[in-house]
Amino acid sequence: TLERSILEKEAEQRISLLKAGLVAEEIAILAPLVEAGHEPRAALIATRARHQQETGAAELAGLAVAARRADVIGKQREIESAIANFRAAAAETLVEEQTKAAQLLARQDALRGKVRHAEVRAPLDGTVSAVHVKTVGAVVQAGTMLVEIVPSEAEYLVRAQINPQDIADVQPGQVTRISLAAYDPSRYGVIMGVVRRVSTNTTQPENAMPFYETIIAIPEVAFTKSSDEPVISSGMPLQVDILGGKRTVMEYIMTPIQKSLATAFREN
Repeated sequence: TLERSILEKEAEQRISLLKAGLVAEEIAILAPLVEAGHEPRAALIATRARHQQETGAAELAGLAVAARRADVIGKQREIESAIANFRAAAAETLVEEQTKAAQLLARQDALRGKVRHAEVRAPLDGTVSAVHVKTVGAVVQAGTMLVEIVPSEAEYLVRAQINPQDIADVQPGQVTRISLAAYDPSRYGVIMGVVRRVSTNTTQPENAMPFYETIIAIPEVAFTKSSDEPVISSGMPLQVDILGGKRTVMEYIMTPIQKSLATAFREN
């Protein structure tokens, strides 16, 4: 590696400088001897050549150390540049992915909103008694009645049909007698109910007579003649007798006559 190469060249430089120092000391000792004629001049020249050689080796080693340090700095800058480029690219990619994620979340919320608007939930548990919209994929207006539900934990409600000629005698709050087809009234008696609501318009079924729909509530599910608990289910057939005000015998006799007279006057 570059670090190891630098350490090796620094060691070579130190050794060369050490050798050059030793050779310099040898020259200092040898020069007076050569001047005095005790040593040949060639020995001094050879020693000076060795000194130059070691000094040059130390300089070359120093230059090699500087070059390798420059290489290290260059590599470090390349690494730093690569890291900076990677971080910049990663940050850009992160922004792009976060934008995509935000778009997907927004789309997901929009789709969830569509699902919530397409899902119909009843405000309470119960049994579906009538379905008014039966076409798959039908588009309905706001406030359109889709189904009718009989609550399972509330009081029982009975939907009764009243003939138009009798509607004038039916008012909310009137007491009713309800006879279940599945239970013999002579044995079990009837269940008492209360008129809750009377429709303001008639309903005209196909191929049937018109009628007023009346909702009757059953406050207490109990027979008048039996302690047996009645089992009531949605769609069970029954008969409802609405208890009106009492009339005298004369009123019973006069009512048909009054109707006939009223009709006669209208015809004339």
